[in-house]
Amino acid sequence: MTNSTHIPSGYNFGTHESAIKYPGRKDVGLILSDTPASCAAVFTKNTFAAAPVHFSQDTLHLSAGFISGVIVNSGCANAATGDMGLVNAGRMAHLAADATKAAAPMLVCSTGTIGVQLPMDRIEAAIPQAAAHLRAGAEAFIDFADSILTTDTVRKIASETFDIDGKTVTISGCAKGSGMMHPNMATMLAFVITDAAVEPHFLQQIFSRIIDRTINCVTVDGDTSTNDTAILLANGASTVHIEPDGPALHPFETALM
Repeated sequence: MTNSTHIPSGYNFGTHESAIKYPGRKDVGLILSDTPASCAAVFTKNTFAAAPVHFSQDTLHLSAGFISGVIVNSGCANAATGDMGLVNAGRMAHLAADATKAAAPMLVCSTGTIGVQLPMDRIEAAIPQAAAHLRAGAEAFIDFADSILTTDTVRKIASETFDIDGKTVTISGCAKGSGMMHPNMATMLAFVITDAAVEPHFLQQIFSRIIDRTINCVTVDGDTSTNDTAILLANGASTVHIEPDGPALHPFETALM
């Protein structure tokens, strides 16, 4: 991880083992911003998008672009699960919001086996445990990055910083995915956090532009997935504002790449 000790200010991370697919493995992860963060996201173009994709798309639209964080599980994709899948995705979000006393809604991501309902008894027990162990820093972020892995052989994690007007902006990200990769968008879950301040609509413009130049240039096997999601949170803790034609825009986009 570049600048491995640098994680954006104002974020905490929690994980828990719930044996969704394998015993003794972290498979529930939580990102929480101290304050509601501007959020941008891109989602799969697959016709059979999974329940968490639909739920998160609707939540982001209704929230006017402000989100408190993300709850994620690995081991079960909650895809091809019908109405019950949507109910369970919403249940995950509401449990995470309640457990963290979140001031804004939570997004939901799932990855793993398709066509199987989530083991909600274990997930419902795990989410409060992940919330109870929220902590900041690089070690906690790495634990979160590990909790989202499925068939990956290594964790995928990076961090960058830049200085402007005597202030430091940090961007950190992690992702999972090793197969079913094809543009629109390349198959993965990706979570990026920054302490820059960016208005949600402008953040979405930036993120979509960056995705087209990065993730959407990746092809492995020509297959898209049901759950592809990339999320960018910007909580403004650095007090550096990213604005159109502002001096921080170019270094922000360069670091985000």
